[in-house]
Amino acid sequence: MNDKTTKTREDRAAETWEQYEQGKRFQASIALDATIRENIDFYEGRQWGRKVTDRTKMLPRPVTNFVRMIVNNKMSAMNNKPCRITYEADSQENDSIEFTQFSDYQFKEMGAESVYREAIYNGAIKGTYLFHVYWDAQAKGKKGKVTGALRMESLDPRNVIFCDPSQKDEQKQKYIIISTREEVEAIRSTLPKGIDKKLIVADDEDVKKSNNKTEQDGTEMCTVLVKYFKIDGEVYCEKSVRGTVIRDAFPLRPEYEKVHEQIFGKKVDEANGDTPDNTFDTEEEPLFSAYTPTMYPLAVGQYIPREDCIYGISEVEGLIPNQRCFNFSQALQLLQVQNESWSKWIVKRDALGNQKITNEPGQIIVDNSAAGDGIKRAAGGAFNSAVFTLTDNLLSYTRTVVGATEVMNGESISANMSGAAIAQLQSQAQLPNEENRKAFWRVLEKVGRIAEQFYRMYYYDDTEYKVRKANESGAMTMENAVFSAKKYNNTEFTVVAKVTSGTTSSPAGDITVIDQLKAEGLITTRQWLEAYPEDALSDKNHLLELIKQAEYAENMQLKIQLAERDEQIKALIEQCENSKNQLNAVSQIAGENEKLRGDLALAVNENRKEKNTRQQAELAAQQYHNDASDFAQIIANAANANIDVE
Repeated sequence: MNDKTTKTREDRAAETWEQYEQGKRFQASIALDATIRENIDFYEGRQWGRKVTDRTKMLPRPVTNFVRMIVNNKMSAMNNKPCRITYEADSQENDSIEFTQFSDYQFKEMGAESVYREAIYNGAIKGTYLFHVYWDAQAKGKKGKVTGALRMESLDPRNVIFCDPSQKDEQKQKYIIISTREEVEAIRSTLPKGIDKKLIVADDEDVKKSNNKTEQDGTEMCTVLVKYFKIDGEVYCEKSVRGTVIRDAFPLRPEYEKVHEQIFGKKVDEANGDTPDNTFDTEEEPLFSAYTPTMYPLAVGQYIPREDCIYGISEVEGLIPNQRCFNFSQALQLLQVQNESWSKWIVKRDALGNQKITNEPGQIIVDNSAAGDGIKRAAGGAFNSAVFTLTDNLLSYTRTVVGATEVMNGESISANMSGAAIAQLQSQAQLPNEENRKAFWRVLEKVGRIAEQFYRMYYYDDTEYKVRKANESGAMTMENAVFSAKKYNNTEFTVVAKVTSGTTSSPAGDITVIDQLKAEGLITTRQWLEAYPEDALSDKNHLLELIKQAEYAENMQLKIQLAERDEQIKALIEQCENSKNQLNAVSQIAGENEKLRGDLALAVNENRKEKNTRQQAELAAQQYHNDASDFAQIIANAANANIDVE
């Protein structure tokens, strides 16, 4: 640390440039630059060289580019299974889900899929794939305590210098240098105070290594070296050109000014404090994480490992000799056909006279020689058909050795084979590529660990992001969520790269599954289309928009129908109320009738009692009358008898 404070900017720049030159000399010792240039030429089809020599100028130059075919199939085999970086916590499952959801949003926002494809291309063509994760304050990201957003890129291995190329673990390097090209005027305009602008000069470091001239004539560009190193285990970064340091060493943490003053014993220059990598939101008091980054923000992988070297071997390198033999054999075949296409004639002196042989069909040639046979066709050499067999065998052996057979490529195998049998053959054919895939996934796990560092440092406070969730109807929608890294201060994560499982992972298999789900009614049309592979449709977004419009029209129609049904329900409720009132009135009348019926029954009973009483009285009166009559008769009879006696 003390060495950094005592050395001048020019001394530190010279030291970094010397380290850069040492790395370039090592790359030259393993012919890295020349090999990559040749690999790119053969992949892109420039397989006969850029210059025509006297020895081969008569040869045709056919190119049957099986290098590109094989490499493309190998790259697709590495990238045909979707990979997702997940974070698994030992404490709570919710922590893992939320952290992974935020990471998914970040990787999508960084365009991770395109970076993965570029990295796989670099590995297959150049032998080494490198991921660089960094904070870009000029990027448009979510508003937080530190402006900007996280970014990721895939680097050309020729642009990365390692302190010890024999150490394959990039995290054990003493330093790592990344070379970039920037405009001279752009660098001069953002220089801190006290740096001489004349030290920023143009160079051609990048142009002389490129397959094509990558910079226009007159463009003022210079090589900028971004050097990562560690102080007390913490990662720092310094930017320099050949003549001077253009940005002093700074940590990857956001609190740059504070740490810089502690290390160098002075405050940051006013102009340097507003550099793109360290812009603060001055409206609020920053809240910073105590997290210290200890990992270099680079992850390195080798397509084919090279012994005791961090730079790998490409797929193309082993195909070039066979491609040359194949091209040369085809060129010889074409040359023989070309030579035999125009007849050669043997003509004796004065046999032709003034005639010219044009090889025109039907041309009549007069033989003027005295003895005759002064003009005759020269016999050509027999065509060697073995050359065709040789080239076919060469291509067949090459495809077999590198694992690019028709089974892996999905070519027609046999019309009598079942789909399950073909899938099993394809699964077995993919086994040689499985190790390449697993190695790539292991590198992605390192990328996930590096990204975790930035999440903990730059998203410490509340940050809004979008997450896909299913609503009540089952449709997937984007909803707002809030992420705060301080919630995970005491949580340790295990980073795992999870991929699709199955005998083969391809859009065709996905389409079969989602078609079956839709046929069984388990998913809606919208869910079916959202799950449909992007590369299987020309304009998936347009179809989704049409479905949205149809759903909107259907929803409006349903709302109208619902409103009409509401009115009908209100009318029915009113009818029910009226019926209820009428029923209550009927019930009241029925009650009154029941009471009248009771009163009538009582009156009938009373009347019946009165009638009975009256009848009894009448009977009693009749009996009394009868008794009185009888008694009177008896008295009368008695009286008459007495009279007669007298």
